[in-house]
Amino acid sequence: MSIIQKIHVQQEQRELERYWSQLQTVLAGQQASGNLAEHYRYAPDVFERDFTDVDLVKLKTEIKHFMTALQGVEAALKSKVVKR
Repeated sequence: MSIIQKIHVQQEQRELERYWSQLQTVLAGQQASGNLAEHYRYAPDVFERDFTDVDLVKLKTEIKHFMTALQGVEAALKSKVVKR
């Protein structure tokens, strides 16, 4: 167990929440265009309702950013551990 001042933990939580929010936004994607519905053999309204357009390149980038942020948090908190 490590003892760390709450202020340091809260700073790192805010940082992770920012990266997590960005990752969630990219994962949610954008509304799929009804113009593509015929290509996928769906009615336009059903296609727009049931599908999303996710940019997998951006998603991979955001995952890498989040993983880097996690490593940064670990390093930052290790440096803030209160010694006896």
